[in-house]
Amino acid sequence: MPLGEVDTPESAAWWMRELSEELLERRHRIEPLWQRYCGNPPLPELGNPGATKNRRDVWRAFQRKARTNYAELIVAAPLERLTPLGFRTSAAGTGETADIDARALRWWQANEMPIRSGDIIEWMLVMGTAYGIVGPPDPDDDQHPDVPVMTAEDPRFVITRHDSVRSSRVRAALKLFYDDEVRRDVAFLYLPGRVLRIERDGREGTSELGRRRFRFDARSWDVVDEQALPDGMSRTVPVVRFENRRGLGEFEAHLDHLDRINHMLLQRIVIATLQAFRQRAVKGVPKNDPKTGEPIDYSDVFTNDPAALWLLPATADMWESGQVDLTPILTSVRDDVRDLAAVTRRPVQHFIPDQANQSAEGASASRESLVYLAEDRQVRAGAGFAAMQALGFRYVADAQRSDPLTIETLWRPLERFSLTERASAAVQAQTAGVPWEARMRDFLQYEPEQIEVLRAERAEDLFYAAPAATDPQRGVPTAAATAPAVEQPRTANTDPATPPAAAQAAR
Repeated sequence: MPLGEVDTPESAAWWMRELSEELLERRHRIEPLWQRYCGNPPLPELGNPGATKNRRDVWRAFQRKARTNYAELIVAAPLERLTPLGFRTSAAGTGETADIDARALRWWQANEMPIRSGDIIEWMLVMGTAYGIVGPPDPDDDQHPDVPVMTAEDPRFVITRHDSVRSSRVRAALKLFYDDEVRRDVAFLYLPGRVLRIERDGREGTSELGRRRFRFDARSWDVVDEQALPDGMSRTVPVVRFENRRGLGEFEAHLDHLDRINHMLLQRIVIATLQAFRQRAVKGVPKNDPKTGEPIDYSDVFTNDPAALWLLPATADMWESGQVDLTPILTSVRDDVRDLAAVTRRPVQHFIPDQANQSAEGASASRESLVYLAEDRQVRAGAGFAAMQALGFRYVADAQRSDPLTIETLWRPLERFSLTERASAAVQAQTAGVPWEARMRDFLQYEPEQIEVLRAERAEDLFYAAPAATDPQRGVPTAAATAPAVEQPRTANTDPATPPAAAQAAR
């Protein structure tokens, strides 16, 4: 089926043109960021690499040795701290656990999101944006036919257009890529309440998707499939955007700084390579033979043979160059790396391991700065994951869980403490009257599933630790002795004579 007229505002062809051109334009900005992150930054330049192709290839190979992947370290600092665990919804407590929604956790694991969520966060931190797409349950999935499909999407192939007032509302979305199996350019166009699959002939390497300039031609695209979303989703676009702060990658604002470091590294390598050995020269020797007048070939005279004997005139003076001091260049690079740590709010020992012995106050300040930064990224990514879960619940008509405002993403703690520190904090919290489950979660940093196991083990321990009171007539443990001990909250009534039943009624 033809795509339609491109001049009609907000038609399928109109959205296809608008979003595809915007996507290809943005790809030119974010593709170099991804290449830097993967260890392929631009080569530092120094002089003329040579006139012939062979010399250029040798020079390029030499330049590659001057590149250090600090971009990966900048991203890794917060990425390693951002690990989602599950979700707390308005229905939490009705399933298997009290603190985590069992149904949402099952969907999360069935879609391999413990792994794919890391891809989403990584793309968001590197390129400034990432996406997640939610689809209806796949009836052909034998293992999980009732689980909505959730996918992580690379921002080089997906783009969205948002409402000007409520930025969380997606007006339209496009996923554009080359399909190796069918050897065609494929686009999924997401409009309110419907999804269109659009294709055209394409060949890998010659497709316009890889060209710098993209000209959209509606006549070359055909709609091969169109599906409507379920009832109640007529105004929904099931694509979620994960946007980093200011829409930029973590190191995008510091590209010049990274290039400066690589440039100075190249200077050091060039100097060390070209002046690795001391240069020698002879001054005061004649150019021509005084007897014959013929030029003297000193290449045969000054041989490097251990048994060679050089015959020199009395006026000859041997000269040898001094050793090159690379300390100033090494120091300048180290200073640039320290400045990079400061402007990116990363601990300096993350870039320079031998700085781990800095003062405790300085280490604490740099760690706190990274924690605050990670908290911001946690909030941004958590809102996106909650929105994906809400879309999944809308597909299965679960009205109780379909509001993203009632869904909270649970994360691993940003700071990891030693067992001694956690145990000491838990003891102090118990003395202060903090409830048992809060101590397990906030101070001992156990995950929700682990807390459930600990709760069962705790009940068993309390059962066996109960007083061995027996019935004097039958000689068997009484019901009070076999019942699990329960921690009673403190009350204003401290009279030991007050019966437990009266205290319970008072509570």
